[in-house]
Amino acid sequence: MTQDEIVAMARDTANHGTHANGEVIYTFYLEQLEAFTNLVAAKEREACAKIVENSPSYDWHKFACEAAAAIRARGQA
Repeated sequence: MTQDEIVAMARDTANHGTHANGEVIYTFYLEQLEAFTNLVAAKEREACAKIVENSPSYDWHKFACEAAAAIRARGQA
């Protein structure tokens, strides 16, 4: 996940305001901060699972299949 992707997710979940000097201000209420962190965690879990799935052993090695499923399942808890 890139810095730009993280910033985009933060902007999508935050409140927007404008400072007196014209700069945009982003603020979070607790619910928005939780939503943002959940988005980041889900995207990172999926990226990790895809690394495992793209490994050379994925098709024939049961552990690799189980590892990818376990990574994704972490978001269900």
